[in-house]
Amino acid sequence: MTSGKPEQILEEAAQRGQSEDEGWRIRKDGSRFWANVVVTALRNAKGSLQGFAKVTRDMTARHSKDEAMAKAKELLELRVKQRTTVLGRVNQELRTEIAERARAEQQLRASLEQLRGLAARLQSVREEERHLNRARNP
Repeated sequence: MTSGKPEQILEEAAQRGQSEDEGWRIRKDGSRFWANVVVTALRNAKGSLQGFAKVTRDMTARHSKDEAMAKAKELLELRVKQRTTVLGRVNQELRTEIAERARAEQQLRASLEQLRGLAARLQSVREEERHLNRARNP
């Protein structure tokens, strides 16, 4: 524990009846573990503080799972952000392509109208020539 922390935990337990803390602790063999520590104030019938009870739970496995979940969440959020960026880019490219195709379709329709007009004019010229030929060669 950091300097002064044990005193703070005992003071809180004395004032509130109980104090809880989580963090890294050192076992007697020197190995580290993630602990949940609950310190409870013990009082006699008159309410005088007699001492403290301390329960320490090894929460290393849960802490490791929580850290793994946090890392997985960060990775997932990063992937979502990357995919969103890619999809935004693809969406813009598709919008551009749709606009280009719409312009090409308008140009095609205009060309088709011109061709119809030319075909109609060609037909009327042919009919005029037939009429003129019939008039010359009765």
